[in-house]
Amino acid sequence: MSATQSTLTLDRSAAGTSAAAPVLSSARIQRLNRLLELAWERGWSQRPDLDPDKILRAGAIGLNIKGFPDYSEWTGRLWSLTSAIGEEARLNPLGQTIAYGQLVRMVRQRMRLEILWKHHPEILELPVPPPIIVLGHMRAGTTRMQRMMASDDRFSATRFCDSWHPVPPRWLDWRPAKAWAILKAISLLNPQFSSIHPTSATAVDEEIGWLGLGFSSTPFDAQWHIPSFVAANNRKDAAPTYRLLKQLIQTHQWHEKGQPRPRVLKVPQFMEDIDALLSVFPEARIVHVTRDPREVVGSTCSLVANQRLIQSDDVDMAELGLEWLTRTALRERVAKKRLSKHKYPVVEVGYDQMDRDWRSSMREVYRSLGLGVTEKILNGMKRRHGNHRAGSDPHCYRLEDFGLNAGIVSRAFQHVGGKTDLLSVNSSPSSKKTAPLLRGCSHNIMIYMNYPTISSGLKK
Repeated sequence: MSATQSTLTLDRSAAGTSAAAPVLSSARIQRLNRLLELAWERGWSQRPDLDPDKILRAGAIGLNIKGFPDYSEWTGRLWSLTSAIGEEARLNPLGQTIAYGQLVRMVRQRMRLEILWKHHPEILELPVPPPIIVLGHMRAGTTRMQRMMASDDRFSATRFCDSWHPVPPRWLDWRPAKAWAILKAISLLNPQFSSIHPTSATAVDEEIGWLGLGFSSTPFDAQWHIPSFVAANNRKDAAPTYRLLKQLIQTHQWHEKGQPRPRVLKVPQFMEDIDALLSVFPEARIVHVTRDPREVVGSTCSLVANQRLIQSDDVDMAELGLEWLTRTALRERVAKKRLSKHKYPVVEVGYDQMDRDWRSSMREVYRSLGLGVTEKILNGMKRRHGNHRAGSDPHCYRLEDFGLNAGIVSRAFQHVGGKTDLLSVNSSPSSKKTAPLLRGCSHNIMIYMNYPTISSGLKK
């Protein structure tokens, strides 16, 4: 396949050298890693085995999975994911433990959902009102928008505990308590997390846990360096993941009872999968939240580094910077192309615009969506807006910590929407077919039109 090519040279002297500096894990995490190694060496506990067959067996313990429908699609993704973790993620002992526990829990939840749907097929017949999709990059202000809109009782939304524990309870709902325990553990291991993404067990949050049950790239790509898995997912049809998302909305409606309400949905991965998303929700109304890409890329890299440094002692900051510059520019290109064709309301609102005058911004959002907004609704939003970062330290980051600078990001995004508008990272400038996001970083960003590996999911 021919490609139109232009090259942006990364000037490391301009970008700074801090990306090459070693970043150390906290003393607490280092102690945990030593204790885990000691426990495994002395036989006090067993080293987690990320073999997918063993993960499936562990997830199925105590469940009656006879007569299951064919679930080869998502188990195939699990195989691909565990292979990438083993070969590329470079996990430390704590990372291996977290990965095993997370994957077993997700497999078990997926199986429990399949059992529920088998016993209650009426769930998957429920009508789903067209949702409100909050579309935007990581760190663009989409969480604020989702939470503010969710304060309107005309909409429903997903709580943090629902996202990570989607199976409805039979009797007492322990999900908030389980989610509180997870967040408490996160705060002990990673005190910076609350300043990057303030949340609580019952706070409105993104459906990232629901997408994880389809074993798509989200939520794994931020935690682990798994480029082969990301590339494999880009070559696959994402529609099954979004059909699953619809089934989970139906399940939540069935558990809530009452009249179904449009759900305010938000996951940054939507930007990349917007074709598949809108094939499942063709009448969705979209609120597109935008922010200066230099801020988006810097903040995204900081979030990803924060996640990965907990689970790996070998995180290459320059590699991470190129990876997420690539992903962000790809998402921008895909979303812009698809939004121009959407037949239902799309309203764009800027991050800085929301900071300056959120009331006027929200009135415009509602007007563009064909909805009325009252002072009572706006006052409810004020509480959400005022508490968005209350009690948390500011999130600080620098592009230079990831081998980037403002000029590099600006030049990369200049190509979005043009003839040479698909950005990918190559390990060799001469190779046009190298899989993106390889571990060996080059000093070039290669921009190709119709790049075969990473653009295979795009619809012309």
